[in-house]
Amino acid sequence: MVCLNLQQQAQQAGLRYNIRTIAVTDSTNAQLWQQVDRHDQVLIAAQQRAGRGQQGRSWLSPLGGLYLSLGLSVDLPATESARLMFGSAWGVAQALRSQVPVQLKWPNDLVLCDRKLGGILVETRLQGDRLREAVIGLGLNWNNPVPETGIALSRVTTAWADLPNLAIAVLQGLQAGLDRWLVAEWETLLPQYDQWLYRRGDRFEWEQQTMTLIGIDPSGGLRLRGCDRDYCVQPGELSLWHLLRHAETEPSIRQ
Repeated sequence: MVCLNLQQQAQQAGLRYNIRTIAVTDSTNAQLWQQVDRHDQVLIAAQQRAGRGQQGRSWLSPLGGLYLSLGLSVDLPATESARLMFGSAWGVAQALRSQVPVQLKWPNDLVLCDRKLGGILVETRLQGDRLREAVIGLGLNWNNPVPETGIALSRVTTAWADLPNLAIAVLQGLQAGLDRWLVAEWETLLPQYDQWLYRRGDRFEWEQQTMTLIGIDPSGGLRLRGCDRDYCVQPGELSLWHLLRHAETEPSIRQ
């Protein structure tokens, strides 16, 4: 990635972040955690050797994709950590939806045409019962090889001519999303996320009854409506892809 003028472009785009680019690293998240000063720092790598996804899964990071991490100083109750994940995902989706109909797959994936476009990993550090630091990692398929279940952005749009332009757009989305989601009331935020929630309204069989996927809640959980009451599934308890294997109407591509 040629990024000689990326910091200048970022400033012109209204970004407050300091951006550093490198050719290769094991993990942008891990390397950013090693920095003494992480607040408002962005690290972008052309390639990762050991990228990380949700629940410790590996994230393949060949040349041609966008791999970045953003460091933040925050002051949030630990119970409100979902604001970071949902704000990041919503902000990036909003930026990309100016050109393509990206959807949000709970809890941390970006989906396009029923295929995985990217993912977000939020790592935090606590002081007592409050979140004080966070590193938000993003991997996005742009012009890199992808598996059958994935999709690369450059295959469906020419809106972003190169990775630096895409990086600026994504960082603008992250900044706008986090600025909004870290301060606004949940009542105004949840409908904005739910409108782009992948497979919202779909029905499937789970726990021996028919469930409808209806949205997310402030705890970070997925809201499911059963015959007699609503349920909330937390990240790590059950994946959306597992639930949708039992959906009445299957997506065209499943992971």
